[in-house]
Amino acid sequence: MSKALFLDRDGTLIIDKVYLADPAGVELIPGTIEALRQVRNLGYKLFLFTNQSGIGRGYHTIEDTYRVNARMEELIGLAAPLFDAVCIAPETSEQPQVYRKPSPRFILEMRARHALDPAHCWMVGDSAADIGAGLAGRINVAAVRTGKQDPSSLPEVAAKSRASVRHLRRLRRHPGLKSFPCPSWPRLISSAAAGTKPPSDKGSSPSIPTTGKNCSATCPWRNSAAP
Repeated sequence: MSKALFLDRDGTLIIDKVYLADPAGVELIPGTIEALRQVRNLGYKLFLFTNQSGIGRGYHTIEDTYRVNARMEELIGLAAPLFDAVCIAPETSEQPQVYRKPSPRFILEMRARHALDPAHCWMVGDSAADIGAGLAGRINVAAVRTGKQDPSSLPEVAAKSRASVRHLRRLRRHPGLKSFPCPSWPRLISSAAAGTKPPSDKGSSPSIPTTGKNCSATCPWRNSAAP
């Protein structure tokens, strides 16, 4: 089985500028290139998983988001395709939720499609939605400190009674999570995944819908090689 990272975009890979629609505004968070290079060398598949409610609110189009993502990949400069798949969730919080985090639907679909080992998969992000998606998708979670909110203030992190969040707090104590990306971040993914159990994968599982290759009418994720 394969191992993978599910990466948030804004506040994790690039500076969060809120409803970013202009590729000229893309700024990488320092260390992003080296961190992604290292985890690729460790054999991780990479998936981009980003909420973009600006599309649903009519502030910009999904084509604008494609251009922003393309600029981000251009700045990163690693061999294409960088991501095995990209999920752009255009829903607002007021609209019916399909792929919008904390929905784990994209994670569950990719786990099935790519035969991913949940014990060696991570959701990396800066928000409660990212954490929720990772926990609901029953994979490891790394909360990063480069977004607009320190994850230590999030209820999902502060709660002390749930086993899955106790697992998350153990990850947060790792020095590599003081900032992201940083040289120790890929080592965190490698070493902690090997020695820490993810949330239980037992019990009832959310429904995993079957989708074909051409699913643009029902879901916004696409292979990174698509136009």
